[in-house]
Amino acid sequence: DLPAEQGTPASLSDDQVAELFAATDRGDLAAVTAHFHDDVEVRFGNHSPVHGPAAYAALYRTFTARFDGLRHEIDRIWRADRGVVVVEMTVHYTRRDGTTVGIPCCNVLEVSEARIRTYSVYLDVTPALASPG
Repeated sequence: DLPAEQGTPASLSDDQVAELFAATDRGDLAAVTAHFHDDVEVRFGNHSPVHGPAAYAALYRTFTARFDGLRHEIDRIWRADRGVVVVEMTVHYTRRDGTTVGIPCCNVLEVSEARIRTYSVYLDVTPALASPG
C-alpha cells in the first residue's frame, strides 16, 4: 500500500485535494470542476443530489451568494479505501455583516481515474445562516 499522503493513481493526492478547496474558496469553478467526472454526483448536506459539473456550479453560486466569502481549513485527509478520500476540515463563512463563523465539516470524495465521481458534503450550515448575536 502507498502511504496516505501519496494517494494512488486512481485517487487524488493531498496537494490535489488542497487545490480543490483553494479553488472552491477563490470561486474558480473551472478549476474545481476540472477534478470532476462529467457525471459527478454532488450531495450537499440533506439536499437532493445534483449531477454534472454545471449543476454543481449552479449550486455553488446559489449557496455562496449568501456570504461575502468562505475558506476551507483542512485538518486531515485520509483514504478510507482505494478511491475514497475523506477530508475533515473547518469551513469559515464570512457573513454579509462581516462576522465569521467556523463550522466543522467532512467531505467524502469517491474518485476513479483521478477524478471525482461522487462528492458528499457532511455539514450543518445552520450556524452560518443564523443571525449573529
